[in-house]
Amino acid sequence: MTNLMVRMANRRVVAFKCKKSVGPRIEQIVEKNKVESGYCIPILSGDMKYQVTNMEGGQYAVDLGTRSCSCMRFDLCGIPCSRAIACISRRRQDPFDYVDECYKKGAYLKYYNPIISPMPSIDQWQRHYPNPLLPPIYKKLVGRPKKKRVREQGEPPTATSRNRLKKWVYDIFKCSKCGQDRHNKKICGTSSTNAATKQVARGGHNRITTAQSHASVPTVGSQPPLSQPSSSNQGTTPTQQKRLKSPAKRGRPWRV
Repeated sequence: MTNLMVRMANRRVVAFKCKKSVGPRIEQIVEKNKVESGYCIPILSGDMKYQVTNMEGGQYAVDLGTRSCSCMRFDLCGIPCSRAIACISRRRQDPFDYVDECYKKGAYLKYYNPIISPMPSIDQWQRHYPNPLLPPIYKKLVGRPKKKRVREQGEPPTATSRNRLKKWVYDIFKCSKCGQDRHNKKICGTSSTNAATKQVARGGHNRITTAQSHASVPTVGSQPPLSQPSSSNQGTTPTQQKRLKSPAKRGRPWRV
């Protein structure tokens, strides 16, 4: 606030010291265009309209009545260009009279006329109320508070658990107590660990039993061993017992 107060005060002082009808920056631009106007040749067409020929071969149309030039610099900026100043000098007039009103001294003072009053320190402020001004009462809203801010339109999403790279790779973990796989020291020796160990052992025993059963099946053309019928065949009929003792036919293996 203090910097803005000082800036506006300095601009008012500069405006009062200025001798021209415009500011110092606009005065420099007009003086520069005056030098360039010496290379322009204006030809009167009538009704404040001129045809200006440049020494470089360019040709422009200038209308001082509407304050316009075919180069469009006079129309856009409101400051006479070099072609317009050449026409103004031929009419023996002041180029500063054709500058737009927004660059004049009166408009400059109008912009910076408001004064920012000085402010005392906080300990010198007047207190009109006995009770101090407190902030509003905070009311807790319903639901879980948000942790993420509202993103703008077109803003890419941040890294989440789905698209974030994993910091470590899953591997078979071992127990630090017994050295076996697929459990840790917290559940070592519990019923779940013993059941998993028994299931693994049972699976290996079944594989061994299956391999032995496949190895005990006789091949085609081999003679079955002569042995007495077991107790399991006691309840079978004579036809079934004969079928079990008969050799393989048509390349079929023995029924076990």
